[in-house]
Amino acid sequence: MQQFIPLELISYFLMFQTHFSKPNFIYFQGYLWGLLLTGGRKTMNNIAHCCFWIDRNLCSWERFLSDNLWDVNAVRNTLVQILVQKLEDKLKFHGAYLACVDTLLIAKNGTRMLGVQKWHDHSGNADRGEELKGHHWAILGLISYEKTSQRYWCWVTKLRLISGNLNPFQFIVNEDGVTRRANFWDGVIPLILELKKTLGLNSLRVVVDAYFSKAPFLSPLVDKLINVITPMRKDAVAWDNRIENKSKKSFILDGKWKLAHLLKEFKPGSSVTVMQIINLK
Repeated sequence: MQQFIPLELISYFLMFQTHFSKPNFIYFQGYLWGLLLTGGRKTMNNIAHCCFWIDRNLCSWERFLSDNLWDVNAVRNTLVQILVQKLEDKLKFHGAYLACVDTLLIAKNGTRMLGVQKWHDHSGNADRGEELKGHHWAILGLISYEKTSQRYWCWVTKLRLISGNLNPFQFIVNEDGVTRRANFWDGVIPLILELKKTLGLNSLRVVVDAYFSKAPFLSPLVDKLINVITPMRKDAVAWDNRIENKSKKSFILDGKWKLAHLLKEFKPGSSVTVMQIINLK
C-alpha cells in the first residue's frame, strides 16, 4: 500500500489507527484514498475498483461500512482534534470557534435503502422539480481563515443522516419509556452538541440560514451556551417578558410582537437590547 499512497497521507491515516482492528484499518485507508481518486459518483463499487492493490471482494468493502465494528464518533472526534492542533487560531474568530451547519439532498434510485424517501427540494432548481427521492444529510463544518490567500475554508467534520416521516429509521425513547420517531432536529442538533463536547470549554458559535431560526433548534443550543448566528424569519415572534408561573410550572409570555415589525416597535438608536426582548423559548 505504501507504494500507491503518499507518505504524508499515510502519516495522517495512522492517527486513526487506534480506532480500527488491523483488517479494518486496511479498508479505512483504502476507502479514504479511493474517495480522493474516484471520479464521478463515489459509490462503493467504484472505490473498490480504484483500490486494486487491496485484494478484497466488493461484499467485504460493503461490510466495512455496514457490519464491521468501529466507532464513527471516535473517528470524527479525532478529526476535529487534528484540525484544532494543526490550524490553531485560524479556526477562531473573536475568541470562539465558528461552525456552519446545513443540509444536503442526495438523489437515490433504489427504494429499499435505509432512509430513502421523498423530500421537498429547497434548491430552487426547476429541472429537479419540487421533490427529490433520496437521502437527507445534515452537514457540519469548522470555518477557518487563511490570511495569505484571504480566503475562508470550511472543513467538514461531521455528517448525520436525517430520519424522515415517510421512511423513519431512528426512534427515541424518553425516561418514561415512551417511544417517538426522530424528527429533523434530532438529526441536526446532536452534531453541534458532539462538536461542543469535543472542543471542551472553548466557546462555539454556529452559523445557519433562516430555516433553522426556530425554537426547537435555538433553545437547546442556547441552554448549552452555544451562540447561534442566523437571519431571523419574517414570521418569527418575540415577547417582551417571560413570567414564570410556579403553580402550574409554566410560563406566561407578555407583550407579543413580530420581529418583522422590529423597526416599527423600536426606533433605531434606542437603548433596548435584543437579548432583553427576544425569548427563544
